[in-house]
Amino acid sequence: MAPVIRMAEDITEVTEHDLVELRRAALAEPLKRARICLHIDDTVLLQEMIIAMHRDTIVLPHRHPCKAESLHVLTGSMELIFFDDRGEEQRRIRMDAGSPSLSPIVRINKAIWHSINVLSEFVVVHEVTLGPFDSNSTELAEWNYC
Repeated sequence: MAPVIRMAEDITEVTEHDLVELRRAALAEPLKRARICLHIDDTVLLQEMIIAMHRDTIVLPHRHPCKAESLHVLTGSMELIFFDDRGEEQRRIRMDAGSPSLSPIVRINKAIWHSINVLSEFVVVHEVTLGPFDSNSTELAEWNYC
């Protein structure tokens, strides 16, 4: 599992220095990603994270039964790739923090198979989902071939 940095305080501020350190931490990890948790602990009902992923990161197709998820690209660019139950690609959404023609924010309202392809050297996203956190609540696709 990628490193988790906890910054949850009564008022949590994430600075550019924090993002630089987060990218540095991601680069040092085998999975090439790291996260800052903004929520107080894993039991709260709203989970917010700042996640840095290097272009070498692999996000296997997965879904989150009974949970919605929002992704907001803060820096860099990526693709969200959506699949049907057989693993057939259904849609791609290119996301970019600075492009007026690309979406910086996507919300996934139900358990849809999805993956992420990082297009820039790094992408940093603000992810919001429902808690409490349960590592077993993410379902990996059986048709993953990685």
